[in-house]
Amino acid sequence: MGVLFGLCLVAWASLARASEAMLVIGNVEPTALITNSVPWRQVAILSLTNNSAQLVKASVRVRIRGKEAPPALAIEAVPGYSEHSIYIPEITSASRLQVEVRDASSDTVLAKYQARWQPQRRWKIHVTISSHEDLGYESYIYVKQNEIADFIDLARDLNHNSGPEERNSYRYTMESLLFMRNYIEERSLSAWRDLVENEIKTGRLPLGGDPSGVHTHWMDYEELARMNYWGRREAKDRFGLDLKTFLMVDNPSVSWSAAQAIADSGFKYLARYGQPWRTGGNNDYQTTRLPAVFYWVGPDGKTKILCAWRSHYGRQPTA
Repeated sequence: MGVLFGLCLVAWASLARASEAMLVIGNVEPTALITNSVPWRQVAILSLTNNSAQLVKASVRVRIRGKEAPPALAIEAVPGYSEHSIYIPEITSASRLQVEVRDASSDTVLAKYQARWQPQRRWKIHVTISSHEDLGYESYIYVKQNEIADFIDLARDLNHNSGPEERNSYRYTMESLLFMRNYIEERSLSAWRDLVENEIKTGRLPLGGDPSGVHTHWMDYEELARMNYWGRREAKDRFGLDLKTFLMVDNPSVSWSAAQAIADSGFKYLARYGQPWRTGGNNDYQTTRLPAVFYWVGPDGKTKILCAWRSHYGRQPTA
């Protein structure tokens, strides 16, 4: 009886080991990345669990729409959990995806994954460098406005004097409507009009709609309406600039009622780039649960503006 019981335990243990696969695919997760090759292939993350105590050398084979997408990718699965980049051919409609992990020597299928794969969305990514003028902190206003005018001329010259492949690719965004006033005072009204027609309206030198340095949480609605005067009455009526983006950088803040006033003034977008050290550590997704881009509905319950927010200096990606 004791011998029979011992044999049963051995048999049960063998069956348990057989039922526990050596490799298990946890997930295949898409990313926004593509390979720098022709044809393009989407980068996906393959999550593997190796239930053995040994390194497993394997190959990953991808099939999409029933066709294999070579070449096979060689991987090494360490004991426990690991992640591996794999490559999915570009598709135009949802298709059946199959991923197989095979033993490198015997070509035996060790793990298999199937899912309905969605077409990759193509993104155009702009890398930006941000800086701005601190009036009062760095020097007198008359010195700063002279520098601002010089920077605007430099931006225009960089764009026009670049090589054929780079021409029209340089972008310098004028932070606020204060830049408009500074340029007129430093150069002339006619020089500004020339800049408006040949640089701003053509999209080479965008202009933000913020009058500069506003703290909207201190304002009542009348003051909020006056705040937008320069962007809608002067910039639009006087110079024909239909500015779309209300850009707030550095110290200025945005209140709930400001979203309604800005939208009512005709702006479509609000970009808020604040300082992480001035917010008590709450200017991140973990605290706010606000995505990087969202629609902000004003107090009237119907007015809305598309908002984008991130920390300004040395900003790090937040989920």
